[in-house]
Amino acid sequence: MSLFRFLWENRKALGISERAYSEVLSIDAASRIGPDGIALHETVCQYVERLDIFGAEFKSVLGAERPDGMSSRTRLRAYGGGVLVLDQYGQVKYHIANRLKDGARQSRRAAYLLESGQLQGGDARLRFALDHQKRMGA
Repeated sequence: MSLFRFLWENRKALGISERAYSEVLSIDAASRIGPDGIALHETVCQYVERLDIFGAEFKSVLGAERPDGMSSRTRLRAYGGGVLVLDQYGQVKYHIANRLKDGARQSRRAAYLLESGQLQGGDARLRFALDHQKRMGA
């Protein structure tokens, strides 16, 4: 079975969002010698989640208030992801994740993007049309 399918079938237990675009970034084999001298073979899987939302959806989707200065039409790409370590039998041994629905983390990230000018309001999608209007003198 593919690891993407494993992630999808176990998304509730792993806390992976159904709405987000999920992608397996890498699958790596790892071998090591355990403390008792027995060779252990594990699999390490990295995955990422991406979700495009508008400011109006911030609270309902991410569970936090949107930052000051963020309009309801501002578009934000929220990220989450994690690493799974599977033992030699394919059972989850460790799951380390930055949850997509971590409202506090997403709110801090959105505030930083707003402050640094990397996140623009809803009119940014009209930038091309507005540039042409200025050029025409309208």
